[in-house]
Formats: sequence, C-alpha cells, structure tokens
Amino acid sequence: MSEPSVLASPDCTVSPDAPPTMSQPLAIDYHTDILCIWAWIAQRRIDELHDQWGEQIQLNHRCVNVFGDTRAKMDSQWEERGGFDGFAEHVASAASD
Repeated sequence: MSEPSVLASPDCTVSPDAPPTMSQPLAIDYHTDILCIWAWIAQRRIDELHDQWGEQIQLNHRCVNVFGDTRAKMDSQWEERGGFDGFAEHVASAASD
C-alpha cells in the first residue's frame, strides 16, 4: 500500500515528522453584522480561534449590513425595550448562555 500524498502550497512546508508550517498567516475573511445575534455568539469562537492560533492566522473583519436600515429597525423593534442599549444587553445575555 502506498503512503498518501500530501498537497502543499508553495508557502507551506510539510515534513512527515512535524505539522505543516506556513511562511505567511492563513487569511480568514470573517463577515459579520452588528445586529445579528448569531454573529455576536460566533465572535466568541473567533476569539478562541485567534487565542489558539495567534499570528498563524490573519482575521479580516468585514461588516455586512444584513438588516438594511439599522436605525429604522432599532426604532421600530427595540424602542420600547431600550433601543441600542436594550439590544446590547439582550446580546450580552444571549452570548453568555
């Protein structure tokens, strides 16, 4: 049986005795929206990823406005619950669970 082949980019060195090393950090494009509760929760995982891999990764943050007119959405759906501050408390509570 033959050994499996290892594919590597020109920036990656592969040795059978050690994990691959890269001469440049791995670029990760992270798209997020400040009003998306799932994006706030995912941020915890992004922080863990950065803590674990440090300078071996390069996080490129991209802000995407999924909800359209943020001001109108906050005024219509969060005005009676504290507006932006109420939303921030909601997000912090949901992300801590």
